[in-house]
Amino acid sequence: MSDENHTRVELLRSLLRALVAEWGQDKVREQLVEVSAAPPMPEEAHGDRAVREEAGGRIRSKQKPTASMMAEKANLPPKQKALVLQLATQFDDKKFLPTAGDIRYFFEVHGAADIPAKQRHESFRRVLRLLSTLEEGKLLQMIGSSLHSGPSMLGPLSKAMRGAGEGRKQFGDEVEREKQD
Repeated sequence: MSDENHTRVELLRSLLRALVAEWGQDKVREQLVEVSAAPPMPEEAHGDRAVREEAGGRIRSKQKPTASMMAEKANLPPKQKALVLQLATQFDDKKFLPTAGDIRYFFEVHGAADIPAKQRHESFRRVLRLLSTLEEGKLLQMIGSSLHSGPSMLGPLSKAMRGAGEGRKQFGDEVEREKQD
């Protein structure tokens, strides 16, 4: 048993001892049976730190809402919602607005005031509001283009620059030989 689990079990035992000392073993047992038969408590009662899973009674930490989860909950017409959901999936994969600078630029382009968010997923709430005001054609254009997808792929550019540099070096070597001749 880990130290944390051992400490938690000891805490439970000390609480039970205090309860039994105050109300007696029969009364505590009676209340435990009653509590066990009651319907499960709502998620809010478990606190922000953990949420009880229905299967197995294990505890897992609450997940932050993803852009896809937020888009799924949006109240939009079906076609527009499908397009926004595609952009949200790209946002989750960092293919749409991958950096804070890209998000700032997105707001500037669309004439919206940018309020800096501490976390990326918090920014998507405002992005979602803006996306929900756009027409389907504009959303399709965003999906099809790489306008808001961050820096372009630099591999081909780097390769071309390397080739140009090698060509320049060879050309420079030829010029030096001609000067020496």
